[in-house]
This record gives sequence, structure tokens and C-alpha cells, in this order.
Amino acid sequence: MNRRRYAQDTSVPVDRSRAELEKVLVGAGAGQVGVATDYENGGAILTFRLEGRHVRIRIPAVPKDARKRDQLERANWRRAVLVVKAKLEIIADGFSTLEREVLADVLLPNGQTVHEALSKQLVDTYKTGKMPPLLPPAGGG
Repeated sequence: MNRRRYAQDTSVPVDRSRAELEKVLVGAGAGQVGVATDYENGGAILTFRLEGRHVRIRIPAVPKDARKRDQLERANWRRAVLVVKAKLEIIADGFSTLEREVLADVLLPNGQTVHEALSKQLVDTYKTGKMPPLLPPAGGG
């Protein structure tokens, strides 16, 4: 069964989605918002600072040889808008917290996200049954 993907047929241009994300984040209180675009691969990195936390969200790259590359890129950005808006909405409603909603994407002092720092340890924990330290050393060791 082929499941329809959210925004797979969107006509919303990437620059409009990008501007919408920035507006939503600033409206939620983000004091810093940035987007680094990879024009060669179509991916991007969205960064923002909110409630004293630095957050980095990757917008997936689209392979150069992908059929309908522009469409895939537009869909990826619309999905990012959907996710960020939903997370900010439930935070604003008091149903959740920033940490709960973006914990995997919070930047640590060593430049890694929590996900990057802990994902291998999580796999090892399930294999061995041993609990890892909560956070890696600040120096990235």
C-alpha cells in the first residue's frame, strides 16, 4: 500500500516555507534564528535559540539525481513547518515543554545534538542492559 506523504504535492516554494518557519519561531520568542542552506544537495540546517536553548534541526537533503527534486525539497520544508508549528503550539498550551519537544535537537557545548551524542549509547544500552552516563563530557570525549 502506498501511503500518501504529507505535502508530497505541495506547490509552496521553499523560500515561503523558510520565511514562515522564521516568523513562527520569532513569534514564539526565538531571539536568534538561522538557516544554512546546502544548495548543492538541497538540504538545510535550521538553528534557533529559545528559552535559553540552542536547537538545530536538519531539513533532509534531496539527492541530485532524484526525480522531481524540486517537489521533494518543497515537501521537506513543508514537513519541517508542520513539525515546528505543532511542537511550539503544544508548548504554548502548556501541554509540553521545550525540552520534551526538541530534546534530541538541543545543542550541547561540544556542538553535537543530544541525539548525536546519545544515539550510539542508546543502542549499546539495549544490547548490554547497562545504563550509560547521562551526558558525554563537555569536551566531547
